[in-house]
Amino acid sequence: MTGSGEDPLTTPFGDPGAPYPDRYPPRGRAARSAWPRGSRAIAGVACLLAMLALAGAGCSSKPARKKGRSKAAAAREREERPLVEEPARSEPSGMPSTADAPLPAAEPAQEATPADGAGARDTPVVESPPTDTPPPASLGERVDQGSGGNGPRPTSPLVDPDTAIPLDGGRVEICSPVGWTRSPRSANYLVRYQPGPRKTFPSIVVTAEPSPAGLDSVATSNQAALVAAIAAKLAETFPADGPVKLIKKPAAATFGSHPGVAWAMPGTAKVGGLSEPIERFAYGVVLGGRLYTVETRAPKGKLDDDAKAAAKAVAATLFRPEGAPAGQPEAAAIPPGAEPAATPE
Repeated sequence: MTGSGEDPLTTPFGDPGAPYPDRYPPRGRAARSAWPRGSRAIAGVACLLAMLALAGAGCSSKPARKKGRSKAAAAREREERPLVEEPARSEPSGMPSTADAPLPAAEPAQEATPADGAGARDTPVVESPPTDTPPPASLGERVDQGSGGNGPRPTSPLVDPDTAIPLDGGRVEICSPVGWTRSPRSANYLVRYQPGPRKTFPSIVVTAEPSPAGLDSVATSNQAALVAAIAAKLAETFPADGPVKLIKKPAAATFGSHPGVAWAMPGTAKVGGLSEPIERFAYGVVLGGRLYTVETRAPKGKLDDDAKAAAKAVAATLFRPEGAPAGQPEAAAIPPGAEPAATPE
């Protein structure tokens, strides 16, 4: 090497005169004297850790379970153990022993007492006190009493009893269908109902006129006479050979407790300012010598079953109150034919 007379490779490690004292690992005697001391220290630490591990394993070890011991042997050992008897409980002083207490004497069997019937006992019969409430009237009695004005008020879930109003000079009371609106008064009918203030159809119209054939009331015995009288009257407007036919001929029907007549006919009415054909299903009931006709009306093909059911409920709940005037009114509130039944189309 230039500038130095010594070879760096032959200079001993750690010599102050070495060009790179920390660059090369120790060699020779220095290496042999340094590594054995480290090995001895590591070996000592390893032995100490091994002794600690053996000591810990000896303290935490549990006796090994006996091998070859089956569940059956364990069960036999439990059975062979002597039982520890529980000491007898002593009775407190002054109290008799329950073991020496005499048993209560058995009650003697009761002998059966002879009675009429199949072994029935002779027990007193308690009669209920009489009540002043009369039994419910039959269907025919309700009709006769209602026509005379002394029967119970008929009801229906389809009408509102709180809306009952006296009409036809106080001869009849009529209830509104539930949810329907009463139209303004008119000389063309006793009362008119519609589904809402702005919905005019379907509608229910009630009219009154003298009963045909002079019938004061109708029962099942003279119901056929009412049917024939209404059929003869309708034949004047709807002749058999005429251009307009009845939708349904008059037939006997019962509305609640009122025997009556049902029929259907065509007609015309103004709908939206225009004259259109309508359908009219009518249900007639006679009360106090007056024929009350309940009609449900709607444009042709638009009359639903709900409107028909509501009209039948109104007819079924027609009521003649007690003390209602008898006979015909001096001036009929609704002249016959005030609303034309139909006009030929």
